[in-house]
Parts: sequence; C-alpha cells; structure tokens
Amino acid sequence: MRYPVDTPSQLRLLLRALRKARGLSQAQVGAMLGVTQQRLAQIEARPAAATFDTVLRLIALLKGRMYVEDSPDVSERNTSGKKSASRRGSETSTEDW
Repeated sequence: MRYPVDTPSQLRLLLRALRKARGLSQAQVGAMLGVTQQRLAQIEARPAAATFDTVLRLIALLKGRMYVEDSPDVSERNTSGKKSASRRGSETSTEDW
C-alpha cells in the first residue's frame, strides 16, 4: 500500500509502523542500519533531524519505498499560511520539517 506523507509526524508514525510490521526491534534495525538503538529511537522520533540519506536507507531496509507524486492540489494542502512550493521564485518554508 501507499501512504501519503505530508508532515514529519506522519513520517515518524510510518517509520515506526513499518518496523513493527516487520517484527523488528529498534536494536535489530539499528544494527542493520549501523547505528545504536538509541540513535534509531531518535530517528523514529524526529525523522526531520536525520539526513535524507539515512531516512531513505531506513525505509529501504524496512522494505519500503519513497515516492514523489506530482499533485495538482499541493497549495490546497498548505493550510498553515506558509509559502507554497508551487509558487515560482518563492522559498518553501521548512519550519515543519
């Protein structure tokens, strides 16, 4: 199945759910990823603080995939009043990430 991820908290929940669905502990996944259990707990709690490469490696390790979907309603999902990524020449806020 595909799960949309629009916020860091959604990614946090998805990473934890993928690990648990595979029946793996944080220590087991951490060892496979080359980090401690404590570091994996930090990554799961705040994936935005991890590098993109680390998050991608973790997703792949958990037999998941990341997709980027071209969605015509991107600006409609931006309900917080922040600048939209769809506007040319404007900066995208990373405050939520």
